Amino acid sequence: MTFKLEKSGGFIKLSGNIDESIDLASSLDLYGTLFFDVGEVTGINSIGTLKMIRLIERKAGLSIQFYKCSSVFKFLISYVALKFGSIKASKIFSSLLLDYNCPQCGEEKQVLVETRRLGNIPAQFSLPQEGCPTCQFIMQTTEDAEELIESFSQGE
Repeated sequence: MTFKLEKSGGFIKLSGNIDESIDLASSLDLYGTLFFDVGEVTGINSIGTLKMIRLIERKAGLSIQFYKCSSVFKFLISYVALKFGSIKASKIFSSLLLDYNCPQCGEEKQVLVETRRLGNIPAQFSLPQEGCPTCQFIMQTTEDAEELIESFSQGE
């Protein structure tokens, strides 16, 4: 098994690489609301993405929210936004971990952004500005972070 699942009530923390070995249906009670902390997921392959899509598409008595989604989730988020719309996507994926880097000193950090701010993204939407903790220069988002944000604007 390449991923780790920690469960406490409806709160589930996933870490590692999500692939064909993940079997959430047999590991979890699939009713009510499930909150997934995916901030430590390092990768997700196509079969892992498909299994997560099947989980999201379950209708009867199940509500899902993903927290701390990094760029490894961009294909999953894009699919949900295209199929269900960006408003629904911003409710399912409630926060993103966006990668920032400093062009001055090379410092890197992740910034947590709540997706409620991202539903129906206006054309002039701007990400939070972050100052570098090392040199105070304004940090820039990475290409992956920008692609992740664009996923939310594709679905409406």
